[in-house]
Amino acid sequence: MLAEVFTIDTKDNSYLISSASKVTQIGSGFLELTEYSKDELESKDISEVFTGLLRLSKKKFEQIDIKDNIECYIFTKSFEVREVIISVLSGRESNNLIYTVIEKPNSRLDDKLIFEEQLFKDNIVGCSIYSVPDLILLKSNEKYLEFMDQSYNTIEKCIGLSLWESVPGYMGSNSEQLFLTIMKTGMPQYYNEFKYDHYERGITYWDGSVVPIFSNGNLKYIYQTCTEITEKVATRNQIEEQIKIIESQNIKLNQQNELFKRHLKLLDLSTEAIFAWDLNGAITYWNKGAEMMYGFSHKEAVGCVSHELLKTVHFGITDNIISMLERDGYWNGIVEHTTKDGRKLIIETRHQVILADRGKHIVLETNHDVTERKRVEEKVRESEERFRAVQENSLDRFTILKPFYNYQGELVDFTYVYQNVQAAITTGHKPEELVGLRMTEVWPTFPQTRFFTMYKEAVETGQVMEFEECYHADGIDDWFRATVTHIPEGIAIATQIITERKKAEAALRESEKNAHELIAKLEKADHYKNQFISSLSHELRNPLASMMMSLSLLKLAAPDSEQASQAKEIFERQTIQLSRLVDDLLEVTRISQNMIKLKIEQIELNNLILKTVKDFIPMYAEKGVNLEWNIFCEPIFLQADPARLTQVIGNLLHNALKFTGKDGKTQVNVFKDEKSNKAVITVKDNGLGIKPEQLPDLFQPFIQADTSLDRSSGGLGLGLAIVKGMVELHGGNVIGHSDGLGKGSEFVISLPLLTKQESKNEIKDHTENNVKFFRRILVIDDIEDVAEIICSLLRFLGHEVISAPNGIKGLSAAKDFKPDVVFCDIGLPGMNGYEVARNIRLDNQLKGIYLIALSGYAQPEDLKKSMEAGFNCHLAKPLDLEKLKEMLNLEMAYSKRSELNNQNSTISIASK
Repeated sequence: MLAEVFTIDTKDNSYLISSASKVTQIGSGFLELTEYSKDELESKDISEVFTGLLRLSKKKFEQIDIKDNIECYIFTKSFEVREVIISVLSGRESNNLIYTVIEKPNSRLDDKLIFEEQLFKDNIVGCSIYSVPDLILLKSNEKYLEFMDQSYNTIEKCIGLSLWESVPGYMGSNSEQLFLTIMKTGMPQYYNEFKYDHYERGITYWDGSVVPIFSNGNLKYIYQTCTEITEKVATRNQIEEQIKIIESQNIKLNQQNELFKRHLKLLDLSTEAIFAWDLNGAITYWNKGAEMMYGFSHKEAVGCVSHELLKTVHFGITDNIISMLERDGYWNGIVEHTTKDGRKLIIETRHQVILADRGKHIVLETNHDVTERKRVEEKVRESEERFRAVQENSLDRFTILKPFYNYQGELVDFTYVYQNVQAAITTGHKPEELVGLRMTEVWPTFPQTRFFTMYKEAVETGQVMEFEECYHADGIDDWFRATVTHIPEGIAIATQIITERKKAEAALRESEKNAHELIAKLEKADHYKNQFISSLSHELRNPLASMMMSLSLLKLAAPDSEQASQAKEIFERQTIQLSRLVDDLLEVTRISQNMIKLKIEQIELNNLILKTVKDFIPMYAEKGVNLEWNIFCEPIFLQADPARLTQVIGNLLHNALKFTGKDGKTQVNVFKDEKSNKAVITVKDNGLGIKPEQLPDLFQPFIQADTSLDRSSGGLGLGLAIVKGMVELHGGNVIGHSDGLGKGSEFVISLPLLTKQESKNEIKDHTENNVKFFRRILVIDDIEDVAEIICSLLRFLGHEVISAPNGIKGLSAAKDFKPDVVFCDIGLPGMNGYEVARNIRLDNQLKGIYLIALSGYAQPEDLKKSMEAGFNCHLAKPLDLEKLKEMLNLEMAYSKRSELNNQNSTISIASK
């Protein structure tokens, strides 16, 4: 029935219900009593609520029993103490417990201790209240907490703890004895300079009181007030020590006073200003030195107050001089005095209290004029401040060293006098740590270095020593420049880091070297350019001259005559020669611009070499040069462009033929280099050979071995440049060698082999599939001869061909004739070839025509323009029959693909 009562949540019910040690229900009276919210308490462990939040000791918590109530102190959320009675009952469920927490009537400290509460608020002295007999801290002010060690200096850290828990060393201490006495006697205890040596900060001294507070005749609380007087005690001890010193000094002063009387007359002989005055300031003695320094005679000075006569100004003194003299018996300092003639003097003064006749104390003042010295010192100080400011903010290193001599007078080391921050960093010390250290303490091997030798020489000779040094550390080179200067203190060392300057100098030297090399290369290139222009002029004039003369002969000779046939043969041969020259120039350009596209396939090298060599046998036989070849004993498979590789071997064979005389020999060898997994081709002749100075530039364009005036060998010097470019495109390399002129030459080509045979099928010879087909073709060219020749060649191949002289007529002819293929010149008058192509592509009836551009230009940008205009391919003039066949074969393939895919394809071919 009692458990049911507590399930009613009313304000007067102050209880907790726990299940399995967890808080499940809280009475509103409990919340009001403790100031905690329901959310802060629900589901918490019951022991955590009492021992953690309410700060009940574990011992007290364990005493809570169903049979007995306990009286104890708990603390609210705001750390206010509440004296309560706690009881516990069993609930309906077997594991349920009901805790009632009832505050004792009229038990609050704030109501009982009105006077003490005001002291708490004033916070002038430390105030605290402890329970009896367990001495739990129930309340304290901020001042009291300030006295505690850091571990207990807040209310959260110490409230609810006993004295032996919160005060270190309490057990067995004099503080414990104090509290035990009051609990035993019930009498207040007052303490003065109470010594306690268990705090973390050391020995402390205290003034305060411990007062009992009774309730119903029983000792209920102990109220403590305290003030820490540690600093006060320390100050007093110091004063007492000073008094002892002063008393000792007074004895000495009395002794000195007697001595002073005996030697008073000797003071007049001193050049220092010495005079005496009583503690009221009146001058009683004035020596000759004072007369000389200030200009006042003995008669004028005696009886005057000294500080009024001399208009004394004290520097940095706030205390009364007389008070200090009475306290200490002496005073030393710097003052300003004014002479009789108005001059201002800076005086270094010493005041000494001595015992004169009849026990009277007087002050003996000794003054030294330091006006000039102070002026010099001020200038020196200003200079030093400027010096230090400059040095401390400098990126340079600055050091002052003092020589160190052994007992035999030998200079054996140096002592640090000064180092700025930058210099000290190199030693691993702070500047102030280095002062007074010897260098061998920081750098043990210093006497064995060249630096010691130079420093010693600077000291002994007084000469300025300068040197540069490279310091190696962590793989980095640091350069510095040092200047060692002899100064009165020893030597001054100024060190500048010059690493960047050294790098700049090295970079400049490298730049100059590169510039010279570049100039040499440019000069060589210029030489080769001039040589090339001369060669090109020669090579062009010869075939052009032959062609012009052949044309003249054709005009004169009968069409079927022998002379006409001869003229045609010459004209055809020279045309081929001109085409070859232009092809070589274009080939070099394509290689330099990386425009060569290889058609890579698997080839067998022996067969390719045999075919190439056989093509050259007639030419070699005609000149009377022996051509030999040795192929490898087994197939050599490569991934290569057969046409380009044939071109490479052909260029080398052509070169060998040009530079080898009658009865000479050229040998071609093919073999494998198993170590490097390379195929090797060598072309060796015993012909003209190569000068040693030409070997480094052998593969540069326009380099020729034959530089004679008659240029019997001919050519533009492009063959080897093409060879090098083609070989490198295949991932190989080529080198040339010659023992000199007349000793022949050898070229070695290395090409990568297949890592494994990619195809097990043998390489079969491919024959051309000469399929006969018929096309309707339109030729648009404004040059009538060119148009007529192209039409004749195409008709010869069996096609139906018409021509048009310009773009407008060409478009009209295309609409009427409906050709399959159109050959269109780019440089047409009026409507150019690009416009013709665009108009054809815009016409639905004509847009399927295969368009071939004709132009004298075949650079990459020219091909791009043609493709953008709508051309399928681009041909460079001059044309021959084979090129026309190739283009028409491509057109046939294009037509077949278009039919299969039902879509347009663009083929871009740059004619050689």
